[in-house]
This record gives sequence, C-alpha cells and structure tokens, in this order.
Amino acid sequence: SLAPPQVWIPDIPKAFTSWRSSMLGVEAESIDGQLAQYFGVPEGVLVRSVADGSAAARAGLKVGDVVVKIDGKPVETPREISIEMRSLRPRRTFPIGAMRDRREISLTVTLDEESESDRRPDPREEER
Repeated sequence: SLAPPQVWIPDIPKAFTSWRSSMLGVEAESIDGQLAQYFGVPEGVLVRSVADGSAAARAGLKVGDVVVKIDGKPVETPREISIEMRSLRPRRTFPIGAMRDRREISLTVTLDEESESDRRPDPREEER
C-alpha cells in the first residue's frame, strides 16, 4: 500500500496548523497555552468545523469541542489522532473523548464504509 505524498509543513506555531480529516469530517488544530486553558485542557485538538453528515457529525462532535482521547488513548495533536485512527483499522467504531464546556464527554464514532478512500486526496480540497 503506497503512502500518500506527505505535504511538508514548515515548523510554525501550532495554532496556525489547521488539519482536515476526511475520515472524521472535521477541520481542527492543536491548541496549548492560554487557548487550551480557556477550554479547560492542558492541550488538545480544537474542532473548528464539522462537515454535515460526516462521521463526526453523526457522533455528535461539535465545533468548539476539544478532542483529548481516541479509543481511550490521550492525543494532543492532529497527527496523533491520525496515528490512533490508523492503528484501529479495520475497526470502524471507537470512542472519542472530548472536552465540552470544561467537562469530558465520550462520543462513539462510526466511520463510513468507504473510509479506506481517505488515502486518496479529498476532491473538495481543490476548491480552496
């Protein structure tokens, strides 16, 4: 299985690193420092947008949630979320831990059957 070409992102402050997951249907970014304190976490991955009808939307993930765990394992960056989700294959259903209103909630995510297609670029990426 060929890995997709990796887009090189220069080492810039984390707050400016937006991440999109076509598997989950979210755009998100790592947060730490004052922004993380505001959300009541030491660090985590802030959900910036949720695509309608996506796995994240069906699970109840909302804009402003901060993802802190995938399948019970702590995650602090989008990259760690990707790694955990890949390690869970072929499982399609797993819990996500998120902070909402400074309380940790657990949501059950079920990925679409065609989640394998996530290896191909998302055609919507072209519209930017």
